[in-house]
Amino acid sequence: MISADIIKMNSGWPLTNNLSQDAAMTTRAANPREPEHEIVTGGANVLEWETSDERMKITSKVPDSISSLLTGDWKCEPDDSVKPDIEEAASHCSPSALEKAEKDIEKAPDKCLRRLMVPRTRLVPIIMQLAEIYPKSSIQMSGFFLYPENGGYMGWHTNSDSPCTRVYITHVKEGEKSFFRYRLDGEYVTSWDKAGWNLRQFEVTKENPMWHCVYAEEPRLSVGFRINRNLL
Repeated sequence: MISADIIKMNSGWPLTNNLSQDAAMTTRAANPREPEHEIVTGGANVLEWETSDERMKITSKVPDSISSLLTGDWKCEPDDSVKPDIEEAASHCSPSALEKAEKDIEKAPDKCLRRLMVPRTRLVPIIMQLAEIYPKSSIQMSGFFLYPENGGYMGWHTNSDSPCTRVYITHVKEGEKSFFRYRLDGEYVTSWDKAGWNLRQFEVTKENPMWHCVYAEEPRLSVGFRINRNLL
């Protein structure tokens, strides 16, 4: 179980089974294209993409050297304002919500999540492992969140103020109850989390922003990194 202040990555999580119709709309497929089993290697770490296109790559085969560093207890920052509402989450992550956007939204103003505290002693080893996969790159953590059950979410945004490669490593206990949704070439794609660890890599550009959002019905751990390939 998860206390109000501590998330235990090595224990069971409370579950729910109440996906609303609005949240479930559009394809359940992680990607409409045929997967390309591209393999990225770096030192002892290997990423084998299960789904891949020009902007998004996805795998549930996260190297143990990385997932083991994310396992354990994490302390949440105090925040009494977090009040999950499943219908509100579904509404903010629906395609219709994005259609109402009149301009680029770099950072999502609408969200329901808790931030986790990350000591430097735990962050540095994670970045060192990522550096084996992404050599000659500067790597910065962009966020470490816990999306609560029954309505955790982050609304539509683009991150276009910080063009780079984005990597998000997530964990859910059961799967198929939370997703990363994005719009690519006018088409909405819903990438459902599988049980356990998932890793998504996508390209953020200012010229052609990729809108995306996150929805969760079960507790969802998410740690993000900005990868700038600028150390060639």
